[in-house]
Amino acid sequence: MDNYLDFESSTKEDLFSLIFSIMTYLFTKTLRYQLENSAVHVFEIIPPLVDTEMTKGRGTNKISLDRLTDEFIEAFTKKRYEVAISKVKILKNLNRIAPSLAERIWKNQS
Repeated sequence: MDNYLDFESSTKEDLFSLIFSIMTYLFTKTLRYQLENSAVHVFEIIPPLVDTEMTKGRGTNKISLDRLTDEFIEAFTKKRYEVAISKVKILKNLNRIAPSLAERIWKNQS
């Protein structure tokens, strides 16, 4: 059985990233629920590594800011509130059926 919190093989950055992702997801889900009867719509964007000044020298296979924007605008017009961008869509679905494989792929892409 896979252990999602394998503290011996995880770095502090991995654990922080996991905790931050969970907190962000729960926050946006809760905020969306609280505002569902208002004119405010809450979107959660889940992008891969984006090619910006901040990510210079980090990772490979980055997507452009234009691609991120285009995919978000498409989801926005369709009112899709949880928006996995680019290859994250595939990884998110893969994580449902093969979490260990998805984690290995994610670590190799970061």
